[in-house]
Amino acid sequence: MKKIIYLCSSIGLQKFLTVNCLYTYLKFFLRYSPRLLVIITVTILLSCDGHEKGAHKRLIYWSSNNQNEIEFAKSVVEEWNKMYFDRKVHTQPVPEGQSSEEVILAAVVGQTTPDIYSNMWQGDVEAYARAKALIALDTLPGFLSFLYQRCDSSVVAEITSTDDHIYQIPWKINPIMMIYNKKQMKQIGFDPAPSTYSEYLKGGERFQADTDGDGYVDRWIGYSNVKVTWWQRLFDFYPLYLAASGGAPLIKNNQVAFDNR
Repeated sequence: MKKIIYLCSSIGLQKFLTVNCLYTYLKFFLRYSPRLLVIITVTILLSCDGHEKGAHKRLIYWSSNNQNEIEFAKSVVEEWNKMYFDRKVHTQPVPEGQSSEEVILAAVVGQTTPDIYSNMWQGDVEAYARAKALIALDTLPGFLSFLYQRCDSSVVAEITSTDDHIYQIPWKINPIMMIYNKKQMKQIGFDPAPSTYSEYLKGGERFQADTDGDGYVDRWIGYSNVKVTWWQRLFDFYPLYLAASGGAPLIKNNQVAFDNR
């Protein structure tokens, strides 16, 4: 069977990947699988092929297609290959698509998965786990002690699936920030800028205006992307919800938790 690694990327996770961190991940899984790195195994759809025969000589690593992460991946892989010449890694960005989640799903079906993947949304990991397509990492000897060297208990709780097993390794966060014009905020009476939703809404009322007198508001305080693509909600609604709730989850005890005040 073809084996693949997922290093999960998610907004909610609390740890950043360092060069040393990736080295540690790789060495841990090399210790338990001398031929292939094994974090997540797709056992139903994938079959033996020519790629596996040479997989122990060169591992394929897909990074995000974000330019900074591409450069970071190249740097890490270059250092890794200097240190571990018998376990060479080849890196490339995940192929283009509407979303990387769709691309990796197509790769699973088409049997073209990489050995290592570092752009997985943790929600998809849960879906694959429920489909019984993944190996529980916490069943590997030494995995939990390895994980707790990198993550505190709150992060471990976040990545633990509903069946109480762990199928992913957290490694980064995506910080989402709102940019504002300090001068404009001062002009509408906010110095410092609004820090609560009620202040923000009040600021919006003060700032909006019909500047050309045609009866329509043409100046407003903010902009939100209205694309219907599912992952856009992780960059508009979700960050605002996290800020307002103090980091509360969307789902708790397998029930919707965001319909609240």
